[in-house]
Amino acid sequence: MQVATLLDGDLRVRVTVPGGGADDVTLLTGDGRTVLATGSWASTGGKSAEYRICGARSLRVRVTRGGAAARFTLRVTLP
Repeated sequence: MQVATLLDGDLRVRVTVPGGGADDVTLLTGDGRTVLATGSWASTGGKSAEYRICGARSLRVRVTRGGAAARFTLRVTLP
C-alpha cells in the first residue's frame, strides 16, 4: 500500500489479526527498495512500526502473512 506523507513528523503503522496471528508490517521507501522500519510486537497486540518522516512524500507499507489467510486491520497514523 502506498501512503502519501504530506507533512514531516512521526508515522506509525500497526497490524492486528482477530484472535492473534503472525502477521508482520514493514515500512519501505516510496520506490519499495529500501526498508525504513520493521514491525515489533505491540503491547496492545499485533505488530507496529514507527518512522520519523523528513522530506519523503510517500512511503510503502507491506503486510506479510505468517499463517493462513485471514482478515487483518492496518492502522496508519500520519503527522
